[in-house]
Amino acid sequence: MNADQRWAGWLAGTLGAFAVLEARALKARAPGKPSGTLTATMRRWLGLKPRRARRFLLAPLFAGFLGYLWLHFLHGRFNA
Repeated sequence: MNADQRWAGWLAGTLGAFAVLEARALKARAPGKPSGTLTATMRRWLGLKPRRARRFLLAPLFAGFLGYLWLHFLHGRFNA
């Protein structure tokens, strides 16, 4: 098994697990209760909703990580 096949398997497993967890969260959604979707969970973890002081640290760190990942995908290295 080459690297492309291993990464394809990893991606398929990750996306499959995401689809299962997201579908279950959407199905179990109850009015007035926090959602269990990935978006709602990330907002809670990052302190965005409900608003927490940690949002000033975690939200920029997460945005920076996404920016790094984008550059890494485009150029294959950090110092693009």
